[in-house]
Amino acid sequence: STPVGLPGMPWRDDRVLGAAQIAAVFGEGWSELGLHRIVPTGQATLGPRTEYVYDLYTRQGTRILWGLSPRTKTAGEPLAKEKIARLRQYAATCGSLDAAGTATPLDVQHPDAPHALDPVAARQDVP
Repeated sequence: STPVGLPGMPWRDDRVLGAAQIAAVFGEGWSELGLHRIVPTGQATLGPRTEYVYDLYTRQGTRILWGLSPRTKTAGEPLAKEKIARLRQYAATCGSLDAAGTATPLDVQHPDAPHALDPVAARQDVP
């Protein structure tokens, strides 16, 4: 999107704000996990409001189904710190977030998602 204000003013685009909040919760972990970009992929309707949903990508192209930004709290979706912990656990067990290859996205937005929760199964999928 195009900025709405002068240089130094807030961008005023909820997609950019949400992505910045995701990046901020990672801190140094962003580089350690080999993450590269954040992409808004759609919107979720939460009662009277609509929020953006995001995917993350590693430098090698692995897609991570992240979900809502950290500012959005909703039942059924783990908190950002829990998502990051799951990604760290997956990377520690499998060697990196790219262990399953770019064809298999990692899903941390659902508590019962198999990809990031079951790194052994994901490793078995790698030829």
